[in-house]
Amino acid sequence: LDDLGVHDVIGLLQNGETIDTTGIPKPLEFTFEQADSQFSGSAGCNRIFGKFTLTAPDNISFPGLAATRMACPDMSVEQKFLEASNKVNKWAIRQGMLVLSQNENALLRFKAK
Repeated sequence: LDDLGVHDVIGLLQNGETIDTTGIPKPLEFTFEQADSQFSGSAGCNRIFGKFTLTAPDNISFPGLAATRMACPDMSVEQKFLEASNKVNKWAIRQGMLVLSQNENALLRFKAK
């Protein structure tokens, strides 16, 4: 994850179904800064930020994920994105995409900036 910036969620998945993200104000994205184990990004309406923890070759977590608190007309995609982000415990690069998963269940798929 060496200073990786990813954007445009290819798939925000819930129960194996892809969630439509076309109506959100800003693209869903993460930017990782490995030197200080911090991330920042967008949850669609609000900015997200915090620390990430890497353990073993493919384990990741986002303890204390925080977000600004702006209100947008439809917060449903953002809420699903934040819920998925809090469940993530694995990462992998597959077919040029960052895949964040809970165990073997893919939750988020991003393409590199």
